[in-house]
This record gives sequence, structure tokens and C-alpha cells, in this order.
Amino acid sequence: MRRRVSNVRIVAGKFKGLKIPFKASRYIRPTTNRTKETIFSWLHNEIKNSRCLDMFAGTGSLGLEAISRGASFVYFAEKNRKMCEELYKTIVKLNIRKQCEVMTVDSLKFPFEKKIEKPLDIVFIDPPFRLNYLKKSFALIVEKELITEDSIICTEVEKEKEVEEMFDGWKLIKSKIAGQSRYCLLQKK
Repeated sequence: MRRRVSNVRIVAGKFKGLKIPFKASRYIRPTTNRTKETIFSWLHNEIKNSRCLDMFAGTGSLGLEAISRGASFVYFAEKNRKMCEELYKTIVKLNIRKQCEVMTVDSLKFPFEKKIEKPLDIVFIDPPFRLNYLKKSFALIVEKELITEDSIICTEVEKEKEVEEMFDGWKLIKSKIAGQSRYCLLQKK
């Protein structure tokens, strides 16, 4: 039996309406279109000409949305080779190869500091749920000096998590619950 092909879409910007196909599985949890609308309305003033990292890229929908809305460059990090191949096809189709780089890597082990020379403006951290990757991800971006105090972290967590406890040392800028997820914007204190 073949798995069903689903898709997410770019909700605004120069690629508005573009559908990004993916094979549904329990490991893939793309950010919903409604959630993306909210996140990017929060980031409206920061997205233009920003340098971003989509740390657990999956379909690449967050990074592609960022480019669609005016980000100057996005690094996509994803360890699933098939997902990276599909993401690369989309990038070629959109003719944005000079605006991004797809890295088939484990985000928690990759030496990002060797690839990313200047601090990032926005980091999207949306790891698989219930695997405790979030604290490791936050520690890594600080340790590798990928961000400054002005950088914005956009993350999605299980709605039942205690946000204040999870993000000790971080300033919560915005937060909203949708379905089983809570999504947040944060900056380093």
C-alpha cells in the first residue's frame, strides 16, 4: 500500500500558493498554514533581508516561507536524505539556489559554526516532539555562537510543556497554542 502524498503551501509572498508535497508519516509534522500565518505576521518587521536557519527543516516549509517573504538567505538542516532531495527539487523549481543551502545533517551534531560565518537573524527550531531535542538545540546555537541578543528564535513545542521552565535564560516575546502545539518567539536574555 502506498503512502498518501500530502502537501503544505506557502501562505504569502512571492511564492504564495505554492504547494510543497510530502509523504505523510508519523515523523513528519509540518507547521500548519494557519500557524505559519501567525508566526510570519509576528516576524513581519524582521523577515526582510534576514539570514535564517531552518534547523529541523523537514519539508522546508518555514524556510521557504521566509524566502517567499523576503529573507535574503536560509540554511536548511535536515537529516532525512529523501526530505532533502525533495526540498532541493523545490528550490531548483523556484530558482532560489543562490538564496539557500540544503544540508543533509543531524542538527544536534553538525558543526554549524564551520558553515555559518555570521550570526543568524532568525532560527526556526521545530524538532520532532517528545524526543527532548529542544534544550539541546538551544544550547547548541548559543555554544556555536550562531545568534546574538537580537536574533529571534521561533520554536514549536508540545502544548503541555512548561514554557518558562523550558526556556530559562530566554525572553518569551510571543506565544500561542494551536491544536497540540504551542509556538513561541524568543530572544536570549
